Amino acid sequence: MAKNILYFLLLILFVISCGKDVVIIENPPPPIITDEIYEVNLVGFASDENQEYISQVKIRLDGNDFETDDSGLFYVSKSQIGKRGKVLQVEKDGYLTGFTRIAHHQGLEDINLNVNLLKAPPSVSIGVAGGKLESDAGDLQIGSSAINQTGDFVFRTFFGENTGLGNNDFLYFANEVNYLLKEATFYVDGTAMLNEKANLKIALDKEKFTSTDLSSLNLFVFDETDLQWKKKPFQYREENEIIEFEIDSYGWWTIADEVSAVYAQLNVLENDDQLVNSAAASIFFENSNYSGPELYTSLGGSISTYFPIDKSLSVSLNSGAYISEIISGFSVNDLEKNIEFEEDIQVQFEGLVYNCDFTFSDGYYAILTDGQHKVKKISNGLLSGETFTSTDDLVFNFYSEDFTYKSSKQIDLSYLTSNTQSFLSCSDLSDNLIVSNSSELIQDFEMCRVKVRPKETVVIGENSDDEVFLASFEGDGVGTFEGLIYFPLITDNDVQPEVEVNIVLYDESQNKVGGFIRTEYLSTDEELTISFIGNIE
Repeated sequence: MAKNILYFLLLILFVISCGKDVVIIENPPPPIITDEIYEVNLVGFASDENQEYISQVKIRLDGNDFETDDSGLFYVSKSQIGKRGKVLQVEKDGYLTGFTRIAHHQGLEDINLNVNLLKAPPSVSIGVAGGKLESDAGDLQIGSSAINQTGDFVFRTFFGENTGLGNNDFLYFANEVNYLLKEATFYVDGTAMLNEKANLKIALDKEKFTSTDLSSLNLFVFDETDLQWKKKPFQYREENEIIEFEIDSYGWWTIADEVSAVYAQLNVLENDDQLVNSAAASIFFENSNYSGPELYTSLGGSISTYFPIDKSLSVSLNSGAYISEIISGFSVNDLEKNIEFEEDIQVQFEGLVYNCDFTFSDGYYAILTDGQHKVKKISNGLLSGETFTSTDDLVFNFYSEDFTYKSSKQIDLSYLTSNTQSFLSCSDLSDNLIVSNSSELIQDFEMCRVKVRPKETVVIGENSDDEVFLASFEGDGVGTFEGLIYFPLITDNDVQPEVEVNIVLYDESQNKVGGFIRTEYLSTDEELTISFIGNIE
């Protein structure tokens, strides 16, 4: 693979601190060539061209169908990803059929990806005599020999980057990868059967092409069976600044220049030459100022796309640094460049996530604010992340490890960034109080009320047998407080009454208080855990 001078788009790294750091640029071996297969979970959203979430999108992978939920989110567990990646096919009425290739990521348990669907234009009915459809800077002419029945047709053109075929711009060979620099991409579909020698004529505006040498371009069709681009003969004629040529099938087509891919890796050093982090190895392209959408991690960084940040690609590194914005005019042969990190580009936050019994939760959270399409894992209850947002509130959705929806929470961003916020990932927010030991349920109180007073807060648990639990403590917020408990009908006063009351959830907006208390039997020292969720009174 060519290693000569490569001019590419330099991705600037942002962190929360200021100061000058050094970016070292290397040319590592292409990570995509490895034959190793990785088992990963696929987590992502489906969105439209305005980055608005789309629900009930059908997603097909390896012959299996999945569907996005009401928030546009989908989850596929344990997918086997080889060196050519995997391709998701996405469909929804009113949108063009799309295909998104998942890259061959190294060392990632979860891959966060976003599937963009493009609006389908209104269909046009055309009879056997033929007809014409118009699109952006292009026309589709259907000859009388193309079909033998009336049908509804759709035609849409794109110039430059096309999000409807995300990350499908690669051609894979035995020892190398080439990239398609797309000039024009278009989609044709119809309900009428095409004849064996179909005559579908495409006319495109030459002014929309950036290439001055059209003879160097090739025509490709996306093969929906093999899920990759296939080269087709490209015979065109040029007249009055219009490029005319014929195609013989429905689907996605593109006119593109085929170039060799070159890989680079960005290493971030502090002024004392200490390695901050090794950035993702990124694909760039020889003799081109274009940077492709594929980004790979060799050191376990996480990959995610954020919106709306000029629709640029962002990569989160282990150190908390970010690749977020693009400039041009830098050479691999220069090897290093001083950059100055900007301050407060993103907001960092952290929190603790609990299950219904207030043990630490494992699972996932998704941020739904500002169309960020962000999903991250929760391990041992720790929620940490970053957000780019133009609003004061963030909306979180919480999911279990198998991506069952648990709960949702809206929180003020200023409070979140100045405090370690507690969240409840719990599908059952009913008012109850449960007493248990390490192996069994001791008592379940069906009702729980919390009376907040100026100097004392009282937790009251009740059930249908007129059994009552009482706890009192000084405190009116999240925290740990000294308290007393009393429930003689259950324990015959054989419990330690002096306890610590841990308030995990104190949500005045939802009128809920929740937490847990730990005590023990006086006679046996066996520990009891009392978890509760109650209405504020």
